[in-house]
Amino acid sequence: AELNAARAERDELSKEVTAKLNEMTRQRKALSKRLNAKISSLEADLVKARQEVETSNSVARSLEEDSSKEFAVKISAELNAARAEKDALRKDVTMMTVRLDKATRREENLSAKISSLEAELLESKREVETLSCVAKSKEDDLSKEIALKVEALEAKLVESKQKDQLNS
Repeated sequence: AELNAARAERDELSKEVTAKLNEMTRQRKALSKRLNAKISSLEADLVKARQEVETSNSVARSLEEDSSKEFAVKISAELNAARAEKDALRKDVTMMTVRLDKATRREENLSAKISSLEAELLESKREVETLSCVAKSKEDDLSKEIALKVEALEAKLVESKQKDQLNS
C-alpha cells in the first residue's frame, strides 16, 4: 500500500513538474515574442528618425546656402526636435534592452529551478525504487519465516497425533 501511495505521489509530482515546466516555457516564449516585436518597432522608429535627421540636415544645408536665416532657424529647430526624438528612441531601446536582460535572467533562474525540480523528481523516483526493493525483501523474509513456522507447527501436529495414537 505504501509502495502504491509512493508511486501515485511520484506520478503526481511528475505531472505537476511537467505542467509547471510547460507553463514557464509558454510564458517565456510569449515574453520573448513581445520584447522582440517591441525592439523591432523601436529599431524601425530609430531608422526613420535617422532618415528624418538626414533629410533635415540636407534641407538645412540647402537653406543655409540660400542665406535664408528664417528658414535656417526653423530647420534648426526641427533638427533639434529630431535629435531629441532620436535620443528618446535610444533611451527606449536601452530600456527594452534592460528589460530583455532581466527577462533572460529570469528565464535562466526558471531554468535552474526546473532543473532542481527535475533532480528532486529523479531522487524521489530513486527513493520509491529503494522502498520497493526493501518492501519486496521484507515480504520475502516474512514469507520464509511464515513457511518455517507452518512447517514447525505441522511437525508438532504430526508428533502430537503420533503420541495420541501411542497413548490410546
